[in-house]
Amino acid sequence: MNAVKLRLRIYLLLLLLVLVIGSLGFMYFENLSFLDSIYMNIVTMSTVGYGDIQPTTVWGKFVVIFIIVGGVASPVVVE
Repeated sequence: MNAVKLRLRIYLLLLLLVLVIGSLGFMYFENLSFLDSIYMNIVTMSTVGYGDIQPTTVWGKFVVIFIIVGGVASPVVVE
């Protein structure tokens, strides 16, 4: 397998990992529905931040921090 395909697979795996952990965190700590938790995760990762849904708990804020750092650091780790 060439290096480009390997890096792409690693990047996609990291992206999926951040998406799953972030969504589960929102569902557990913020009591959001499955769809709302994925929506919040994507809005946070894309740095759009509409502000219509906001974390209300301390642990929800930690989930947001994890998503931001994980989403931004993923491409750096692959390089």
